[in-house]
Amino acid sequence: MKVAWQQRRAPLVAAAVAGTGAPALDLATGLLRRTDDGLTPLRAVVASNADGTPEALVVLGPPEQLPWCDGATYLGRSPQAPGLLLPTVKAPTVPPGLLVAALQIQRLTALLPVQERVLVIAVDQALALDRAALQRFVQEHGGPEG
Repeated sequence: MKVAWQQRRAPLVAAAVAGTGAPALDLATGLLRRTDDGLTPLRAVVASNADGTPEALVVLGPPEQLPWCDGATYLGRSPQAPGLLLPTVKAPTVPPGLLVAALQIQRLTALLPVQERVLVIAVDQALALDRAALQRFVQEHGGPEG
């Protein structure tokens, strides 16, 4: 199914922020600058390619606690399909309920547009942020250590 994206009339309330490539690295690096208390309300999941290489980082949490990151995509819950996290400022041209049915989505899932494709990322198993895991993610993406 081909999914195109169009500007939303009104943005969704952010429930997550996601990045691939440089924005994913910037997101993780920015989170490492936070205190432990600043990480506590957040959960994260890493989506990997078929070869196991990390491709995307999705951070979930209260809107006011989500980090700002240039180039990242902010995601919110679709009113028509609460199990979907969709871009806050872009809407799919396919009705969200039809996407849920077509993808057989049965748990909280993020749809992240990346160039000419859409990453489908299960986020219901997101884990509490852990400094060591963030550092590993940064190192795997070629960022500075520590």
